[in-house]
Amino acid sequence: MALTALEIYKHLPKTNCRECGFPTCLAFAMQLAAKRASLDQCPHVSEEARAALEGAS
Repeated sequence: MALTALEIYKHLPKTNCRECGFPTCLAFAMQLAAKRASLDQCPHVSEEARAALEGAS
């Protein structure tokens, strides 16, 4: 089962740095949930979060 935007957001760094191309981490999570963005776009995601998110999708 695919993760919701809020479930994805819980694993993101919540820095709202905009380096992914989106204005906030929540906006990025929404795009990830819709499969319109890639986790690779976030330079600050931890390896633990990456493993959790990639394992759940």
